[in-house]
Amino acid sequence: LISSFAKKLTDSLLSGAETVKLRMEKCRGIGLDGARVMSGEKSGVSARVRQQFPLVTYVHCFCHRLNLVLGESCKVKQITLCLGTINSIYNFLNSPKKQVEFGKSIEKTTTETAKRKLKNTCETRWVERHEAVNTFFELLEPTIDVLSVIAGWSNSDNAMKAQSFLNTVLTFDFIISLVTLKLVFAFTLPLSRLLQSPSIDYSTAILSANDIIEKLETIKQNRKENFENLFKEASVVASRFEIDISLPKNRGRPRLDGMNQQPEEFYLSFLFTPLLNSINRELKEKFRENSVLSSFKNLMFNPDWLFRDEVQDSLKHLFHFYAGDLNGSLQMFFGEVEMWQKRLRNSTEKPQTAMDHLKTCPQEMFPNVFTLLKIYNVIPVTTADVERSFSQMKQLKTDDRNTTGEERLNGLMFLSIHRDIKVLFEEFIDELRKGKRRLDV
Repeated sequence: LISSFAKKLTDSLLSGAETVKLRMEKCRGIGLDGARVMSGEKSGVSARVRQQFPLVTYVHCFCHRLNLVLGESCKVKQITLCLGTINSIYNFLNSPKKQVEFGKSIEKTTTETAKRKLKNTCETRWVERHEAVNTFFELLEPTIDVLSVIAGWSNSDNAMKAQSFLNTVLTFDFIISLVTLKLVFAFTLPLSRLLQSPSIDYSTAILSANDIIEKLETIKQNRKENFENLFKEASVVASRFEIDISLPKNRGRPRLDGMNQQPEEFYLSFLFTPLLNSINRELKEKFRENSVLSSFKNLMFNPDWLFRDEVQDSLKHLFHFYAGDLNGSLQMFFGEVEMWQKRLRNSTEKPQTAMDHLKTCPQEMFPNVFTLLKIYNVIPVTTADVERSFSQMKQLKTDDRNTTGEERLNGLMFLSIHRDIKVLFEEFIDELRKGKRRLDV
């Protein structure tokens, strides 16, 4: 790539597809991140591709969506400070000498965990933020212990920083924020892991996101009861370290913003409820279904499926959008879908995923349904597999290989990424024989 402008990126994408002999007129889905240069409705890469190939459906990577949800939701003040503190402490302890002390503190204070190091709250690695919070909570006691040890060092700079971190961690404001984050991330972590699965399909991703939305909505409706249990857990943790259960410092004067409330009422109103509202709102906004892709759900097994008016309108929209890929009339398509749904209801083993539906669909009997299911299965859900190459590039493109050519680097990347593919030595020798020799032997 020689430019980050949408036109240049689009030209590079299309020329690359032509180089590897991919027929873009057969392309039905393109997965990109949500950057404006990629997702712009008028002049973004996705829009420019669709101008030439109208049947291409743009999908905003689900992993990026979830990361944006967490990023926006964590803008609640206490949550922002909590995550910032976790990240700062990770960076502070990330040195050999301090790690030795941290290991001693772990051995001294706990034997219930195999973890020996804190994790960074990385903004781009989707699972890291979840695991950083869970790891910090598990290692809270040894973290406080090692900070207390470092605070007594003769090195004034390290000692002052350690004492500053202690003053932050040993507050109820930090403890209640940490426990709240742990609860919320307990629901989003499984989704984050699922979205990075190579076999994930669009329907499973949407259903999983909707399940989390429903669960968080239930927690929100019963927030007083749920927060009461959460507050008790935070109180138990605070009592272990002799932390007073109180409001944040420097806000003792009665004001209209709730500072004259009791701690439990205050944190319910200004921490728990805003966080739930934020994450629910962001999940609903970021995981809205595409109008075309949402129509595919009428091809999936649903025991309550009926040929209602809204179903008919949805199937009609799907038929007209992919008319060039389908055969027959609209009425024939309606009848085919009804017979397909009847077959699904009568089958003993119900398909669960889009791929299961495709495998159980006889092409000769349901040609249009089969074609649409093939399209649905190739719609990209995430770009996680592609972005793993960035991590491999960082490991391969070292200082010693700084002058490595593109062809050799591509070969090294393929070998590193596709380690599961076994290469026979004899096949390798045969391939070398096809090339021109540099020396005559």
